[in-house]
Amino acid sequence: MVERDPENQEAAVLATLARGVERDGVLNDEAWKSLAEQFPLNPVARAGSGWTRTHAGQIQAARAEFEQALALDPSLPWAKQGLVLALKARNPVYALLLRFFLWFSRLPTRTRTYVLIGGVLGYNFLRRTARAEPELKPFITPLLIAYAGFVVLSWLSDPLLNLVLMARFEGRRLLAPDEKRGALLVGACLALAALLGGIAALSPWKSADLSAFGVGFTSFAVTAAYNRKGQKRTQLQVLAAVAFCSSLAAGILPQQFAGVGLAIAILCIVLGTWMSHFGEDRPRLSRADIS
Repeated sequence: MVERDPENQEAAVLATLARGVERDGVLNDEAWKSLAEQFPLNPVARAGSGWTRTHAGQIQAARAEFEQALALDPSLPWAKQGLVLALKARNPVYALLLRFFLWFSRLPTRTRTYVLIGGVLGYNFLRRTARAEPELKPFITPLLIAYAGFVVLSWLSDPLLNLVLMARFEGRRLLAPDEKRGALLVGACLALAALLGGIAALSPWKSADLSAFGVGFTSFAVTAAYNRKGQKRTQLQVLAAVAFCSSLAAGILPQQFAGVGLAIAILCIVLGTWMSHFGEDRPRLSRADIS
């Protein structure tokens, strides 16, 4: 159809989208840029051009394209998501993470799995090496800290920056309701963890540090839940709730049971973050669907 009528906007956009599906979602940079130049008043074409510039690391140019797309169609989700990313990428640390994960997403699924497993195995190997060879510890410790920091940032940078965006009207307008809820819950977990940590340091309630540790890491499970939808999110929310309650219980229970409470919380957090990588987002069934 495009060959017969090259001026047909809908046909050209659909054909470009179809080629992206055939390439497993990998965008054709030149095709989208050409489409945006040919149809500058088409919001989907401008959004597609913005995403290709995002993948190329041209954040300012991408932001301009997303803003143009939203000016043409304020309700276009693809452009809203892109503009949110562009606004977050003003933070240089997030910009580096974004570049990494955009590159990582283009790798084959099996390769991504190998990289994730390799990272965990490499971390454990270096930690054991540092214990066995104390003279190497000064060199290995920075690597372990860097890896741990990367893991924390990779999980929590999105909800934390969503919190920052929510402080401004522009950010609140662009963020979806789920993104706002997830950000607020993650922020609440971290704030409560900091409060419990302060109580443990300044009061006789020393076991509050167990609750602080568990509640702080529950933010990982909350983030995992709000990265999914439907029944999968419900399952992960249950695990996050159990982790949260077990973490609080660890600070209240007698000493001989406190470790069990914290262990349950950690198990739920690990299970939730692991499960978030697998399965499909199936919609919840309503009563009307069942009847």
